[in-house]
Amino acid sequence: MRKRILIGFLVLAVAGTCGYVLSQPKKGSVEWHKKQYKRAAGTPGKWIGVAPGFVRETWLKRRADNLRFHREALVESGYLTRREFTVSNVSPAAYSGVGQVVRWLVRNGDDFLWAVWTDTNVVTVTAPAAAMKKAGELIQAADVP
Repeated sequence: MRKRILIGFLVLAVAGTCGYVLSQPKKGSVEWHKKQYKRAAGTPGKWIGVAPGFVRETWLKRRADNLRFHREALVESGYLTRREFTVSNVSPAAYSGVGQVVRWLVRNGDDFLWAVWTDTNVVTVTAPAAAMKKAGELIQAADVP
């Protein structure tokens, strides 16, 4: 009787493990890149605050490289789109308004939204198509004099 219960538990454990392993996204797929991007974007943990400077810098550089790699892979796969918005009014007030919109988009937007303000009057946004429409509307509204 006990032997049958033990065998039943072993069968369940093996089946569960197989199910978990087979349900993981394949390396290189869109789902895999999304998962790896979110993993790289996560918080580093408490150890990073007490680590020596060179360890912290190396970890942060590797994290930035991982984010860039997976973001570019998602753009190439078509999951993300990249668009440049030209800001016509480069007055300090407009610059501040667009900067606030970009910061708000990054904080409150999709996990995959990425915005970069260049030295010129261009804001480059990388995001899913639905978030891109909202980003464009907000940036254009902030650019109005």
